[in-house]
Amino acid sequence: MLMMPVSEAISYARYSSLKQGSSESIARQSEENEAIAASLGLPLNTRLVDRALSAFTGMNRLRGAFGSLLARLDRGEIAPGSVLICEALDRISREDVNDALLQFLTVINKGLGIYTKRDRTLYTTATLRSRDGTKLLFSSILEMVRANEDSALKGERVRYTKAKRRESAIARGERVSRVCPGWLEPAEIDGRRTFRPIPERAALVRRMFAEIISGVGVNTIARRFNEEWKAGDETKAPWRLGRGRQSSTGWHGGTVGQIVNGRSVLGEWQPQVRNITTRNQAETVGEPIRDYYPAIVDLATYQRAHAVKAKNRTLLGAGRGGRRGRQFPNIFIGLTCCAVCGGSMVYRWANKPFLVCDNRRRGTGCTVRTHYRLDLLENAVLRGFADLLFQPGDLAPAAGRTAETEIELARLHEQVEFLNRRIGEIIRDRELEYTSIRRISVELEKEKAELLTRHKILAEQLSIERGSDDPSMHAETVRSLAALATSAEPSNERYNARARINASLRELFETIEFHPPRGDEPERQIIVIRGIPRRFVAEIRGGKAHNVPPARIGKIIDCIGDLRDVEAKLSRNEGVLGKTAI
Repeated sequence: MLMMPVSEAISYARYSSLKQGSSESIARQSEENEAIAASLGLPLNTRLVDRALSAFTGMNRLRGAFGSLLARLDRGEIAPGSVLICEALDRISREDVNDALLQFLTVINKGLGIYTKRDRTLYTTATLRSRDGTKLLFSSILEMVRANEDSALKGERVRYTKAKRRESAIARGERVSRVCPGWLEPAEIDGRRTFRPIPERAALVRRMFAEIISGVGVNTIARRFNEEWKAGDETKAPWRLGRGRQSSTGWHGGTVGQIVNGRSVLGEWQPQVRNITTRNQAETVGEPIRDYYPAIVDLATYQRAHAVKAKNRTLLGAGRGGRRGRQFPNIFIGLTCCAVCGGSMVYRWANKPFLVCDNRRRGTGCTVRTHYRLDLLENAVLRGFADLLFQPGDLAPAAGRTAETEIELARLHEQVEFLNRRIGEIIRDRELEYTSIRRISVELEKEKAELLTRHKILAEQLSIERGSDDPSMHAETVRSLAALATSAEPSNERYNARARINASLRELFETIEFHPPRGDEPERQIIVIRGIPRRFVAEIRGGKAHNVPPARIGKIIDCIGDLRDVEAKLSRNEGVLGKTAI
């Protein structure tokens, strides 16, 4: 049998910040509410408390106990005639009067009365319809207006005080507060309040950047830190980020990424404020403050790390990724593709390492069933570097790319600023009708969004250009690490070597195309590598891989011309940096 809810008294208390909360205050309010419930003749069965949740931003309604009460009311779980006891109406809501009044009337019309201890008033449908109901309604509206304006004024004063305190501290070269990244700690040096690095944590941050530059992923870095920490190295213990709590379970790849992506490691601090219109989400205010924190890494290291990350994300081009695993078995991740369908080549182990077309493996249309020996191709490419695969002129860096990108970024920035000013002028134009203002503003905002998208892409491109090494340095990296990368003994050093070789190959090559054997030569596999201004081809035949001499490239191309027009492709790309073939 379904039990109908009985009328009851519900106690509700709220405070906006942890500093306002105390056990004595809650106990006092509970005693007062029990006495009020007794005078109303209702049992006090439910006590609700919202700790450190603002009614000005509506967080008590969105995430707090008051929100759960409204949900129960909507479901019909609260009997008509029940009463909500609170100190005043501002405990329930300090939002804009339109929102607060709508919520107030909705609660009452659903049968839940509201008793305020401050003015000892009971608001119900009956009292609002009585002779004094109009007076009660207007007094409640005035109370809502007062509460909203009071909170808004306090917020403005707090923001102004914080801004002045921030400006004053920065002018003196001092810290604004004790809040800082986890690798720093507050300190007082020569009478000046500042920060200082925690040596073991700063070393860990520098190691993150070094391994990112080497091509190691954030998840692998986190796994290594956890393994070393669990083995007893307390210097690898995770720490909290900003105001967050320290992780008790260990490092996460997302945490490593958050540290590497942030500019706090360069000493920058970006002031933020809480925006009440977006429900207290943090928003940046003003320009970043340089040299606020001690720098942990230099700008060149930061840019190199982000260039490697951008290459791995392949934001500016189609990517062919893959899992690195614990041994980094495939040094060609991100480069390989099937010459027939253009799909990615994926790693497979069948007593030996192979690369196979992923489209064929998944049955999505490709007919190439060939398995390509990865170890043979790896030896051919690494041996090619050792045998001076490149001529000195092949590895000349492209000049002027960074300057051109910077000029284009500056131009886009000026256009965005112009649109911002124009949108402001349109909104303030009192001679235009509302519909015209809205139409023009929407068009300008759309144009602005397109510019910002282009700006983001160019910013990523500039990061890659600034952080990329000279091509000759990448070639030297592959040469110097080839022996360690092919050593039989698994180790972190071997993994790092293979990761760095992969990162360098991505800088030097564009794609590695795998051509299946012809019908009359079933054992002959051709691999065409594109990306530097010379033609090179690797041939796998009879269980061995060879780098094809330039004199024989024409004949090799003839063998695979019926599959794809590789000869025309090579001719088109000849002499163009980053587009020609090996």
